[in-house]
Amino acid sequence: MTNTTTMRSRLTSRARKALLTAAALTVASSALIAGAGQAQAASSWSNGWGTYSNPFRCTNGNDGEAVYFCLYYNSGANGAVWKSPYRLWNFNRTWTAPFERDQYGSNGAGQRVYHNAASAENDTNNCNLGVYSNWNTDGDVTWIPPLRGGNLNSYVKNKNESAALTC
Repeated sequence: MTNTTTMRSRLTSRARKALLTAAALTVASSALIAGAGQAQAASSWSNGWGTYSNPFRCTNGNDGEAVYFCLYYNSGANGAVWKSPYRLWNFNRTWTAPFERDQYGSNGAGQRVYHNAASAENDTNNCNLGVYSNWNTDGDVTWIPPLRGGNLNSYVKNKNESAALTC
């Protein structure tokens, strides 16, 4: 057994996941800085649009609570919207909050968010949003930088099971 294998076997699942996430962020950041655009891989960045442009859909909820990120039923932030007041969300097969109709889109309103999102917006100033294909922030991921929105990559679009902010 090599030293690398020994060290790998000693890492906890959480530590291994943190290292893999850091490595994925490093690779994705390098590709983005180099101007390579969205990489066709299981982990990719969405260049998308700025959340500061009209329409301002990913803003405070109806009751004034903070919104950290939004998911949309269709690509390009079209269709019904789901606003998250939490930094981490696991979608559930049997229960999850539905997309809601607003003045900009109603297609998909009432549908569960689980396996139905096509685009997302990150409304934070300093955190990256990851939308994942598996439960508990695992599997393929689309990364959305702060104050940006974008379409989910083909690995995550309509296959979303969790989302989380990494600050």
